[in-house]
Amino acid sequence: MNFKKFAKALSVAVIALTLVFALAGCGDTKATLDYVNSLKEVTESAQTVNTNLYTQIQAIDLEDESTKQAVIDSITELEGIYKKFAELKAPKKLAEVQESFKAGSEKGLEGLAMYKETFQGMTADSDMTQVQESLLEGDEIMTEAQKLIQEGLDKAEKLS
Repeated sequence: MNFKKFAKALSVAVIALTLVFALAGCGDTKATLDYVNSLKEVTESAQTVNTNLYTQIQAIDLEDESTKQAVIDSITELEGIYKKFAELKAPKKLAEVQESFKAGSEKGLEGLAMYKETFQGMTADSDMTQVQESLLEGDEIMTEAQKLIQEGLDKAEKLS
């Protein structure tokens, strides 16, 4: 599933933004530094939850409702993180960058909703072909989200 890739894209975005702003001298203002620090906090949270989620998915036992609920709870936690990412306030010169990040985050929320719905409906009797198709649909949405995040990075690079 692609949420691990999406979290990695967020991390790469923060690292790239930090480098772009450092090289271009754009990171001098407090607002820019605050924005980059907020991005770091959000991405670190996403990485932690993604790591846990990946482990939980590997250990899921459809006979044990608690393992499925752990996955659903982690997806819910990721939804909160993605919402924070979308709501970050960027300084004026980075507004277009944040717009792309917001769009990517909102698209990521759609993918998470698809994953969540799939896991909520999954039972030991589920048609696994149908489950896989649903998860692949979520993956496609997450790939679109990654592209939007990349657009934000491309915009940031043009600022340098």
